[in-house]
Amino acid sequence: MNDTLLWQDRMAKMISHLLSPIGVATGVFGVQAIFYREDAAWGPITIALILFVVIPTIVILWIRRHGIEEVYNPEPFRRQRFLLMGTICYLTGYIIFITIGAEPYLAWSACTFAVAAGLVCGINLFWKISIHSVAVSGGVFITMAITHSEVWPLLLAPGLVGWARVRLGAHTILQILAGSLLGAIVPAILLPHFI
Repeated sequence: MNDTLLWQDRMAKMISHLLSPIGVATGVFGVQAIFYREDAAWGPITIALILFVVIPTIVILWIRRHGIEEVYNPEPFRRQRFLLMGTICYLTGYIIFITIGAEPYLAWSACTFAVAAGLVCGINLFWKISIHSVAVSGGVFITMAITHSEVWPLLLAPGLVGWARVRLGAHTILQILAGSLLGAIVPAILLPHFI
């Protein structure tokens, strides 16, 4: 393998790690931590980081420790388990946010993650869709809505993650496009119910 191809593979793996659902959740709730500096928001943001970032990270580390190297493109039965675990974590976060009356953008973000994960879990029973693309497109939509500003460089993220996932052989272009579309549609449909 020549140096250029090796470099592209390394870059694709790095992008897959940084723009994984965990990376996207870190960014989405990190932005909210910056925008909602009131003391009342720190409790829900801490809950979000635990349920959407810390617990999934611990699960991935545990999985890798037990010999499963490929966590971003696992075998179909393992992929379904990962999706189900993620859906349960996200749904738990959403229920907690609704119960404690969290800030609407936090509740909307949690609901978006939960609904998107549930849909991907269901779709995965029949067809493989890009979880990374769903997460990145949804994260971009949420971040742009929260900041109310033109953060146009974020619009490059779906294309970047799409390239990485195709480069690594994890997805086809159709699976990337379907994931990106789903990731943008879910928060758009849910937004009017919260804001």
